Amino acid sequence: MLFRDRRTILVSMVLPAILMPILIFGSNRVSEMSEQAIASDSCVVILTGNAPDSVMESVGRAISAPGAAPVSLVGMDSPDRGMLDSDTVQAIVSARVHRKPVPEVVVHYREDLDRSRLAAGLVLDRLYALRDSVRLEILAGRGAVLMHDSSFVEIRDIASPEALYGYEVGTMAMLFAMIFLLSGVSVAALDSIAGERERGSLETLLASGISRSAVAGSKLAAACTVGLVSVLVQTGSFLIIERTGLLGDVFPGRITGSAVTYLPMLLQVLPSALFAGSMVLYASASSATFRQAQLKFLPLLVAGVVPTLAPLFPGLEGRGLITAVPVAGLSLCLRDTLAGRPDLPWTLAAAGSTLAASALISRAVVNAISREDILSPAADPVPCPALLARKAFLYSGIVWAVSVISSIQLERVADGRTVLLVNQLLILLLPALYAALRFGLPGTGALRLRLPRPTPLLVVIPCAAAGLILTTGLYELVSTVLPTGGRAVQSFGDAMLPGSVSMTELLLLYCILPGIVEEFVFRGVLMGSLGLRKGWGPAGAILASAVVFGMFHFLYFRIIPTAFIGVMVGIAVVRSDSLLTGMIWHASSNALALLAAHPSLGMDFLVNPATVPAAAYPAAFAAVFLGLLLMKPPLRRD
Repeated sequence: MLFRDRRTILVSMVLPAILMPILIFGSNRVSEMSEQAIASDSCVVILTGNAPDSVMESVGRAISAPGAAPVSLVGMDSPDRGMLDSDTVQAIVSARVHRKPVPEVVVHYREDLDRSRLAAGLVLDRLYALRDSVRLEILAGRGAVLMHDSSFVEIRDIASPEALYGYEVGTMAMLFAMIFLLSGVSVAALDSIAGERERGSLETLLASGISRSAVAGSKLAAACTVGLVSVLVQTGSFLIIERTGLLGDVFPGRITGSAVTYLPMLLQVLPSALFAGSMVLYASASSATFRQAQLKFLPLLVAGVVPTLAPLFPGLEGRGLITAVPVAGLSLCLRDTLAGRPDLPWTLAAAGSTLAASALISRAVVNAISREDILSPAADPVPCPALLARKAFLYSGIVWAVSVISSIQLERVADGRTVLLVNQLLILLLPALYAALRFGLPGTGALRLRLPRPTPLLVVIPCAAAGLILTTGLYELVSTVLPTGGRAVQSFGDAMLPGSVSMTELLLLYCILPGIVEEFVFRGVLMGSLGLRKGWGPAGAILASAVVFGMFHFLYFRIIPTAFIGVMVGIAVVRSDSLLTGMIWHASSNALALLAAHPSLGMDFLVNPATVPAAAYPAAFAAVFLGLLLMKPPLRRD
């Protein structure tokens, strides 16, 4: 029946198969036409500055050097940057001498104008060539000889072009496959339960005597079939384009394979289809209307796509413990398969973990359509703490997606402090305050907005220090499974500790502010609402809120250690019956880590695994355990 629906065939199969080659060809062709148009037209560059005449002549001669695109150089004392806005000038090069005798060359351009952006790239290439030639002249004048790397080091890449191409394609293959799967599945699954329930046709189906598990199984099979056909159509379209070379140099390589490699590929795509189908079907089964199911699709899309990014992490391979993570292990195995290195045993292990997750979600679908109120008329739910508990993960997923997108966009135009303030105050705090007020979370109940007893206040900071040592050890353990690139850690450190920020500002922005905001959001609103869910209790709420807390610290090497801190802080909040305890723990932990980053203070042992004595870990565990025991609240609180 699904394949008789013209909308299903058109949206999930025909349109993507037609649009993909058109978009690829169009983007490639537009880029080529843009570069050709700019290369055939002279770009205008203004040269200004107070550098010596010899410097100005050298810079001007380098910019005007013959090349792929001609440059029309104009000298001007005080150019107006508004000329860049009108595109009459493509770049302004300023060569000036300040206090230092070495001249400084600055290139001004417009990133949002194609001609200006390409002209700046051309000018920079020629200026870099000038810099290299000047360096060689200085070295030669002092009797030094610069040896090229190729004169004493020879580098040989023994990977075949097919393997390299397959590796590059395989890095993003599961990402696009999951997007196609979720898109294709959504056309069928979102309407199959929620839409039928809204139209009243679900009652006829459930009254026919067919078991609820059979109904769920048939709908899951139908949705997954649509998703698989959608993936096969897109893959076939890609292979036709890739094999025939219709797009020229867009696909310079060739993917080779045989039955030995195609079998693991099937084992990777089929479980992913079941995973995508079960997720979308659960969104449909847990929604009263088709519109509600559509609103849940964005968090599901994020949840399905995030594991497919595993091949982007440095050092991860499709073997080991990572295969226990649904979809993530399959993504790595698919990359290895396309690179010509299929590993059937580990592929089976990764497929098994994904199938297990699919089975759990499918069971939740059966439970959802087995509810007594599945056929009751949909009514607008009354805002209450229990309703927030049911929607907590949905809201967290939306806020997480907004936070990721905003951080990526803001990092291009603002510094780390601005990004932090926007994320903390606008994206985290405001929605949490709105949710707490709208759904009526009790302040002294779920939110635990009360002062703790003196004992938790006395032991919380020592517990934070001991917990930081345990987190350091956990980070070292996790790095053996998820290797951390030195560049990623260095970039994170540079962003966290900019040299122009005072220690007072760092403590306020990176310690006190997150300690207050994040604890209110994660241990207050999120953990407090999850504790109201039936069958969860404090333990389930602590663990779930800690996992979400870790996911909000986007860098992969921070997620597990941060979630561990979330577990410790969550226990402290529950034991002390006060959110203030968690705020102090959080702020103290951040402050100690910040202070430990300065070697002169002698606190490096808190965050550097190489300097932590082996005996420190059991001592830290004992300190945290004892401190949490002492935080036990009295039997009665007024």
